[in-house]
Amino acid sequence: MSAEEAGDWLAEGRALLKQKRFAEALALFAELAEAQPRSPDAWWGKGKALGYLHRHKEALMAHWQALSLDPAHVPALNGKSDALAHLRRYAEALQAAEQAIALKLDDPEGYTNKGIAFFHIERYHEALACYRQALVLAPDRVEALNAMGPTLRRLGRFYEALRVLQRAVQMDPTYSYAYSNMSLVLSSLKRYGEALDAIERAIQLDPALPGVYNSKGVVLYLLHRSDEALAALRYSIALDASRPEPHANMAQIFLERGRYEEAREAAYRSIAAGQNHTTGYVLLGEALLGLERPAEALAAFESALTLKPGDGRAQNGRANALVQLQRGHDGW
Repeated sequence: MSAEEAGDWLAEGRALLKQKRFAEALALFAELAEAQPRSPDAWWGKGKALGYLHRHKEALMAHWQALSLDPAHVPALNGKSDALAHLRRYAEALQAAEQAIALKLDDPEGYTNKGIAFFHIERYHEALACYRQALVLAPDRVEALNAMGPTLRRLGRFYEALRVLQRAVQMDPTYSYAYSNMSLVLSSLKRYGEALDAIERAIQLDPALPGVYNSKGVVLYLLHRSDEALAALRYSIALDASRPEPHANMAQIFLERGRYEEAREAAYRSIAAGQNHTTGYVLLGEALLGLERPAEALAAFESALTLKPGDGRAQNGRANALVQLQRGHDGW
């Protein structure tokens, strides 16, 4: 393949990515990487397409290959940051974004990725500063607006978050992540019907988006439609079992139904899926209390408090476990 032909293929692949024809883009970039294995752009394109298809481990490997060929390849550094964030390796994601920015100070994608990493380590104001910088550099960067929405929501600024996400979907009506994030904000505002509408729109745009089915499960649960909620959560897990949230939400539903053994199993799965998952330990403790296993429950609550000192639900659970233990010792 000549350099001119390779350039044409790269241009076509970028066009396919822009058109959101990700499977076709992946096929093209994979063939290009096979024909031009020393091309970092080919490996970057393959990684980018894999990321859009939610195949983040493979995406990371492709971006690593690009960077092995060109350590200063800014798009591959950004792709690496995005993949690491999806894999919950946030410190590494932050490092990759900072490397991209150091190489290209006016890179809006780098600032967006840096903000996303800050968001996940709960440095929300720093995340907002990054998104704003990205929007100064590229006012039409819908990814920065989409990331800003959940950050504002975490800060309790729900109406600002909703306006930002509405702007994102006005700019790109096919952006599934923005509808998914909008559903979370609408749920926080207790506008559950609208939240469900946003979820259905996200699913229509991207049926393979696992996080949105977790959101659907939460909203259906809040609407007292628990059987439908469990079905949505199971589908979320079928798409991606590595996310702790749907396991934890299933545990919560089982707890409220008095199905303590199923709650215990779901809580264990949430802990296994999420490093330092405080909620998982709290749910495990509550399930074990329901099973009248207070010593194990106490250990679970203490694990939660080690991860998040001062957690009110864990403190209450620990107190209940101690009461249950005392009753056992006293023969009540």
